[in-house]
Amino acid sequence: MGRKLLRLLNGLITFTVTVCLLAAGSYAGYALWDNQQIYDSAESVNEELREIRSTIHTPTLSAMEQMLEESRRVREAEAAERAAAEAAAAEQNAAETERTSEAETEAPAAEERTAASETAAADDAAGTETAGTEETAKPETADEAGIRADGQIPDNGSSEEDPESIGTEASGANAADRTEASPDEKPETDQTGTETAQTAVPQTAEAAAQPTPAPDDETTAEPTAVPTEETATESAATLTAEPAAEPTAAPTAEPTVAPTEVPTPEPTPDNSPFGQLKQINQDITAWITLPGTAIDYPVLQGPNNYSYINTDVYGNFALAGSIFLDSRNDAAYGDRYSLLYGHNMSYHKMFSDINLYKKETFFSENTLGLILLPDGFHILESISVVVTPASDSGLMNPENWEHFTTEQVMDAMLSSALHVNEKGLEDMRTIMDAGETPRILALSTCSEEFTDARTILLMLLEPDA
Repeated sequence: MGRKLLRLLNGLITFTVTVCLLAAGSYAGYALWDNQQIYDSAESVNEELREIRSTIHTPTLSAMEQMLEESRRVREAEAAERAAAEAAAAEQNAAETERTSEAETEAPAAEERTAASETAAADDAAGTETAGTEETAKPETADEAGIRADGQIPDNGSSEEDPESIGTEASGANAADRTEASPDEKPETDQTGTETAQTAVPQTAEAAAQPTPAPDDETTAEPTAVPTEETATESAATLTAEPAAEPTAAPTAEPTVAPTEVPTPEPTPDNSPFGQLKQINQDITAWITLPGTAIDYPVLQGPNNYSYINTDVYGNFALAGSIFLDSRNDAAYGDRYSLLYGHNMSYHKMFSDINLYKKETFFSENTLGLILLPDGFHILESISVVVTPASDSGLMNPENWEHFTTEQVMDAMLSSALHVNEKGLEDMRTIMDAGETPRILALSTCSEEFTDARTILLMLLEPDA
């Protein structure tokens, strides 16, 4: 009895295990089939867009390499011109500094010479003034002064008379002259032209004795006419005859005409290849292609970083999601650091091939990419590949890059880098030396090193489209 129970129990266990294995196998098969359907649907979604993208002329890999070399030659020539200009400016500054120092050295000597000259001139002027003063102060002789030795005025032939007698004779002569003068005689004036009071009086009396002429009849004023009664009557009639003002008629209101509505012209659709992509979804900002990989997708940007994490370009649910730009970035890729996200899917889908750059050989052999923007395409050149946690505040936050110094930028790109492309790094430094701000494009996907590991490929976005 016990053996039968054991056999029955073993049979039940075997059956249960078999059913579980069959269920697990069936689920795994379904999951693989469904996963393939997901990939196929994602590819079918992007096939239509790839047909549109194929109409856009883009350079081949070899053409991109030639363009990049030409861009380097141009930058090197510009750097040489800047270096020559800086050297010339430095030489000119050195010459000016030398001339300034020489002038400063010669200034004290020139001041001393000027002071000595001024002192000598002052001494000469003082000597001349002293000699003139001595000649002026020389005492005159008695003959030159016209004074005798005894101090009396010498006799020059003039008679010595009493001053009082001289004044009396002069007064008598003046009185005689006034008595002999005639009233009709014109008064004499002295040297200043002023008449004496005695001659002015007879003139005034003569002028007063002349008779005043009588007024003529012609100059008699005529009497003012007094207005008569007839004149007043005519004025009143004139005032009465003026017509009264007529009342002004009120304006008639005109009917208001309603303005004619001008139809708003419909915007002309953009039939350019990129315009056709925008007609499918306005959130498409770019198209990215990395030669040597399967990465060839449109790039979208939503209002937040969850908009396209499981949504395709048509807005439908899809586990593969879409390649999308960080919502904090500028949609025109004008920021110093733009961050793209994509799932690490099987079969080289989405951003799975970013992990290929962790191999040194693959990284060194595949250094170029292409991003298509509305203004044209830009060449991408790899700088480094980094493995970092998702919580990295530098590489995983584009906003922080706007405040980074050059040293912080270099530290973020090189401190945890697995591999570095020296040519790309040199090109970035050349752009910085020219006074321009290099633009970095980061491509991020999940990695397997640790729980929240992220592989980030950092690429230089060439400024020339």
